[in-house]
Amino acid sequence: MPKPVPKPNQWFVLGGVARLFARAAAVLIADTLTWGSWASHVPGSAALRRELEFWLTGSFRRHQRGIWEPRGAGLLLETLHSDASEVAWGSWLEPSLGGPELVGHSYLTLSDRLKSSTLRELRGISDSLRAFDVAGRLRGKRVLVICDNQAVHFVLESGSRHEELQELALAVYAFCADHAVVLSSLWMPKEFEARADALSKIRDHDDWMGNPAIFHWADPWIGGVWRHTRG
Repeated sequence: MPKPVPKPNQWFVLGGVARLFARAAAVLIADTLTWGSWASHVPGSAALRRELEFWLTGSFRRHQRGIWEPRGAGLLLETLHSDASEVAWGSWLEPSLGGPELVGHSYLTLSDRLKSSTLRELRGISDSLRAFDVAGRLRGKRVLVICDNQAVHFVLESGSRHEELQELALAVYAFCADHAVVLSSLWMPKEFEARADALSKIRDHDDWMGNPAIFHWADPWIGGVWRHTRG
């Protein structure tokens, strides 16, 4: 018998979004094969509807390219280094033809601090892209994200079955789609990303705030200060 002809991998034409927008469908198919049959009704989800809309509305076309064309060919390159510690993310954008070096740092929310290092680093990358898009610095560019977490690299390229990680990957995609950014990622060993690591561990001990719960509790006794100062 003749060997079956392999189907072309959509990644070569569409890049990471081919996998990013097929995650929910892949999970549904796997579950159906496990506990159901193709003739049975299967439950949908918001994630599945979003994927179907992506393909049915033709949103994927903005990512199309010829198989022979390198991704981002002809676009200026911006290189972003990013890392996250237990309390904050830190990143820096290399100087380029588009502008000077930029450095960013921000504390993570209390809830994010309790999450995995992969989620914290994805949050940092998502926030960094928005922070560094000063005066359209990243618009229409090829952006290379360098990180020291292999899981982050995988999620950026292919998405994740973990709901929170998938949502962050989609947030990064949404930024890139809105700003015509061609994104790629590269994993580097931690010893080569010492600067981003150091930036993420900066702690400003003078940066503090009062607990809003205390203001609410004391408000009746201090003359409505909360009502007058919260705006």
